[in-house]
Amino acid sequence: MMSSIRLSVGALAATCATLCLAPLALAQSPASDAVTKQVSALQSRCGSLAGEKRTSCFDSELLALLKQAGVGATMTVLERLGEADRDVRREGHLYAHSIGLAAFRGRDEVGATFSECTPIFQSGCYHGVIQSYFADLVGSSGPEAVTADAVNQLCGSYRGDPGKRWILFQCVHGMGHGLAMVHQHHLPRMLGGCDLLREAWEREGCYGGAFMENVVQATAPHHTVGRPEAGGAHGHDPAGNADVDHAAMGHTSTATPSVDHAAMGHTAAEAAAMDHAAMGHGAPAGEPYKALDKNDPLYPCNTLDVRYLRSCYSMQTSAILFFNGGDVPATARACDGAPEDFRTACYQSLGRDISAYTLQDHAKAAQLCENGDPAYQPWCHVGYTKNLVDLNADATDGIAYCRILTSADAKVACYRAVGEETWVLTNDREKHRAWCDTAEAEYRATCAAAAGVNRPGNREQGRANSLPVRFPRPHVRG
Repeated sequence: MMSSIRLSVGALAATCATLCLAPLALAQSPASDAVTKQVSALQSRCGSLAGEKRTSCFDSELLALLKQAGVGATMTVLERLGEADRDVRREGHLYAHSIGLAAFRGRDEVGATFSECTPIFQSGCYHGVIQSYFADLVGSSGPEAVTADAVNQLCGSYRGDPGKRWILFQCVHGMGHGLAMVHQHHLPRMLGGCDLLREAWEREGCYGGAFMENVVQATAPHHTVGRPEAGGAHGHDPAGNADVDHAAMGHTSTATPSVDHAAMGHTAAEAAAMDHAAMGHGAPAGEPYKALDKNDPLYPCNTLDVRYLRSCYSMQTSAILFFNGGDVPATARACDGAPEDFRTACYQSLGRDISAYTLQDHAKAAQLCENGDPAYQPWCHVGYTKNLVDLNADATDGIAYCRILTSADAKVACYRAVGEETWVLTNDREKHRAWCDTAEAEYRATCAAAAGVNRPGNREQGRANSLPVRFPRPHVRG
């Protein structure tokens, strides 16, 4: 059973104040040997602690480094620390998210701060910066400041340039997290905020962030940052999730859109965001929304409008695994009960979570993905593979996984997943080709086609369905 980890910028720093020594003296631009010494010092100070005390110590030390050395140096140390410490690696996204939350220096500098983050540990730093942006905006101007113009302008500098597609995704995905601050973790209203985005691909990325935050807030509330006026405590649970055991903690994803919103006009998007009764939500202002239901493995997906379901089921297995104690076969059976159109998304979600449970152990992952309906098992491999590529923005590990698979269907799905994910990473065709050329000979064309290597003209056409696969590490109830 996985250990339960909680991350909270304020709460962890406060806890560590009585546990950890004074901040380390760290160089502004640490060379490799200096980073090694810093990592060793962190392990010496925090490594012998256990559970919450250990997590609090590492988090506090990383935030102390952030103040002294900046975002880039801190992320470098975190990366090396993750290489040296299995538990830190497992929780790397949460530490990176914490760094991004604390790195926010004000709305006028959000672009500069965002650019200092790195993509390690599933780009958690980027998401934290955007989350803090919304917390600050709402704290100073109220939720009415989150208008259609505001949400479309926030990521505007990354829009229109294929070379910035990866960073654009991190921005809109972080927006989904940040909207929780605006709407007090009321999921339908968070999704309505995402609907203010004009582009379908961006809305899907935002939905994924909202669903991820919904799981995190319900299973690991100490990781979330509440609205400034919402009680003050990071562990505050405005949704009143009585069905969630907060003694255990957790953090998951996105996939491909099932509904084409490209034709939906801006006015319609605003109307959808504001009129929740029309979307079937009907929740009056102030009414809490239950995030998860331990007795219904498909909740909340089975209560939402169809346009949200691809993203919802792409996250759902994290909730299922949390409640069933990490039972992968049972989770696969739950996916078999999802609506047929969304079972692929559910299996893809399972593959992503298997990546976290196995700490990217390819042999174990391949075995676990053999659970459930054989017709959908290839999608489990897709989720695992996309997560491998997404972890460090590199296709090498994904291709290595494809090589060990024995089923032809699984291999085709795997290499296609690699190609699709590299399309999001970069618009450099030569880099795509170089990655795909390392695949097994008979599958190179599959990888290259998915990456759009040989597609003439506009490579964007037909590729709006490709999104990275995010995950919070799935935790289980203690």
